Amino acid sequence: MITIRQTGSPIRRHHSQRETLIGLGLNRIGRVAHLPDTPQVRGMIAKVRHLVRVHKPTRRAFISEDDLKTFEGYLRYQGVDAASLTPAQLKDWRDIFDKARKSSLANPKVGTIKLS
Repeated sequence: MITIRQTGSPIRRHHSQRETLIGLGLNRIGRVAHLPDTPQVRGMIAKVRHLVRVHKPTRRAFISEDDLKTFEGYLRYQGVDAASLTPAQLKDWRDIFDKARKSSLANPKVGTIKLS
């Protein structure tokens, strides 16, 4: 998936550029469209590249099960930046983590999964 935001106006442009914006699901400045990253979509973007901005998706870092056992790994999994939290919010997140950890330790996993 690719995210496209319209940044320019199609007024006083060739009508085919306006039609291309409409084909991309954009027709007003500030609108955002999420489209598959295909050669056809890339061609349409190239035609109106002066009117749009492309946001490439960012990949999240891999978080293993071992990381989830730590408070820092749990916060990363939840998408929370610990540095931006107040002490009260950090305490609330810690309480949630402790409850979840206690619950998971009370019901451990049994057996292994066989991939064949």
